[in-house]
Amino acid sequence: GIYHVNPEGLAVNKIDLVELSKVAIPYKRAGTELYQKLKMYSDERFVPVVKGEGDIYQIWDKLLSRGSWDNFVSRHPINIDSMFQFLKFVGLLPMDLNGSIEALCEYFKLDGYNFHANVLDDARATFDIFICMSELIKCR
Repeated sequence: GIYHVNPEGLAVNKIDLVELSKVAIPYKRAGTELYQKLKMYSDERFVPVVKGEGDIYQIWDKLLSRGSWDNFVSRHPINIDSMFQFLKFVGLLPMDLNGSIEALCEYFKLDGYNFHANVLDDARATFDIFICMSELIKCR
């Protein structure tokens, strides 16, 4: 297939394009599958948990129109970058803690993710970090 990639992003994330091509699916199929999954649970309105909001823009650009997305998903995602800054500000996280997914997983002792081979692991780690950050707040 034809890939639209950012070489710097591949390098930073240590992504092997040959290995990725073994499991990648075309955008059209991915968009259809995402739409069908969201539609299956259409009685609920999803609230995405994100690290930054760039991925949501990529979904709108490559997989689902904004209108289709808005049928199933809240317009107000939970951004763990904002939570991270807030928790540092109120003293619940160290001021010198790095906000990368890897650093946050290390801090919260979360392991078992293969960040550079599977975007699902990025998503799972992001959600698990959200849970850990929420627990910090609940404990107060």
